[in-house]
Amino acid sequence: MTALGYYGITTQVQRNFFESAALRRSISFESAGLSFNYYKIKKVLYFDFIRINDFFISTKEKAFVDAVYLWSFGKYTIDFDSLDFDKFDKDRLKSVIQPYPEKTKRMVRKLCSI
Repeated sequence: MTALGYYGITTQVQRNFFESAALRRSISFESAGLSFNYYKIKKVLYFDFIRINDFFISTKEKAFVDAVYLWSFGKYTIDFDSLDFDKFDKDRLKSVIQPYPEKTKRMVRKLCSI
């Protein structure tokens, strides 16, 4: 499951699929019929996680910005047409994008009309 799927932001349903940001390295593997993908991001971009029950997850805005960031490098695929942009807090998006490269900021602003 992706954070965007968890929050109901995307209409794409991914089963047996888990993604996470990582500080050490990018790696993908399968185990017991499940796919796990870890994407390395810079330490300065590793923030805005919340605890829900027994796990930590990024906020929906952070998950989206990370997806755009990784997409801009060709490391991630995302169907922007499947996203409900009205579910994002625009003020929070403006705050979250601050440490990201200009290319990521421009794309987020364009997609979310901020």
